Amino acid sequence: METIRKEIPLALDIVGYTPDTPLYQVTDWQGRHYEYDGSDRKSVTSATKNNLRSIGLERWKDRQVKARMHEFIGTTLDEATIEDIFGAANREGNEAADLGTQMHEIIERLLTDRNATHLVTDQLEPAVRAWLKWRAKRIDWELIGTELGVYGNSKIDGQGYAGQLDALFFDGHSYVVVDWKTSTDLHAENYMQVATYAVALERQLHQRNQLVNVDAMIVRLDNKKGDDGSKVFTEGCEEMEIPKDWWNAKFEYLLAAVGPNGRGAGSKNPKKVTL
Repeated sequence: METIRKEIPLALDIVGYTPDTPLYQVTDWQGRHYEYDGSDRKSVTSATKNNLRSIGLERWKDRQVKARMHEFIGTTLDEATIEDIFGAANREGNEAADLGTQMHEIIERLLTDRNATHLVTDQLEPAVRAWLKWRAKRIDWELIGTELGVYGNSKIDGQGYAGQLDALFFDGHSYVVVDWKTSTDLHAENYMQVATYAVALERQLHQRNQLVNVDAMIVRLDNKKGDDGSKVFTEGCEEMEIPKDWWNAKFEYLLAAVGPNGRGAGSKNPKKVTL
């Protein structure tokens, strides 16, 4: 696989501080990681998923396999059928990821006043309406930027970390890191991911004597599974504020912080608002 190395605009640069060195996103046969200041840095997404074992995703796959197996009770399965059963969950997961990528591009275009009409399919139209409902509620929030890079110097497996946040806003008092989600459910790694971006940026700002808070939020576009197994979006939307005890230094001690149910030890539930 060809190695792809791309410079990522830094959130620090957008809010008025020019970093000494650029941040690079590197994708190769090993996956995705980052380079900053002469050193490799773990991807926040990869670190949270690998260390938390993507508990929610694995449970979802398990349910999918069991549901398909139930259809064949009392019959003998050939090798092709077995491969189809176990592959179905992966295929559905990949299709869901593709929809998420498309929706992220639509949102970025809408936020930056670019045409997105050609990207809005019948399947995604309800999700777009849901997002517009959220944006109307937060219309007073100033958009700072999208797809911005952040980095932290705490060590995970001997490396620092970095990642790319979906959108950064200023609500008049604090910066707000927002992560768009099109998944059916949310899990510990989702909270940890957006929270880590927020704490990384807040520390960078505090180091430069800008004592402003950085909050974390997830906006999930509601959906359900259709009769044919496809994802069906509703016009519903959930806004979730991630409490600070999800991200105050827990990423630095990820393995110790995760309890038996895959959530941060002692963490409160995120505050959820349904729109």
